[in-house]
Amino acid sequence: MRLRPIGELAVSQKARNTMPSSQYDMNDLLTLLESEHADALSLHPGEPPVVHVKGEPHPVEGPPISPENADSLFRALADTRRIREFRSGRSIEFVYKFHGSQFRVQGRAEHDSVSIRLGRLKAQPDTGPNDEERDGV
Repeated sequence: MRLRPIGELAVSQKARNTMPSSQYDMNDLLTLLESEHADALSLHPGEPPVVHVKGEPHPVEGPPISPENADSLFRALADTRRIREFRSGRSIEFVYKFHGSQFRVQGRAEHDSVSIRLGRLKAQPDTGPNDEERDGV
């Protein structure tokens, strides 16, 4: 299976103008996860994103994730309280909602950055902020 590079996803002009081409955007990655009906997404600094479809890993065509980009991807998922919790414990797990889907997010400290795994959940009770509710937005 060949997945589209992230650059082929629909990205707003503003995002295209402000995001360096070597950085990934969490909304684009989640949109890719949805469009490919993927089970999970793995994000590790030094490697390109990996989409898991029916348990099979499929690396996304593109550059490796930088430590700075991994941190910004994590901040896109976690509210302020969860970021503080992660910094004190070096790992965290929570539920994130995106366009009606729920994902179990696992963040783990990796050197000076964070590795992230998102796994799709079946219908679960509302236990975390979604993309509209995070930080009171």
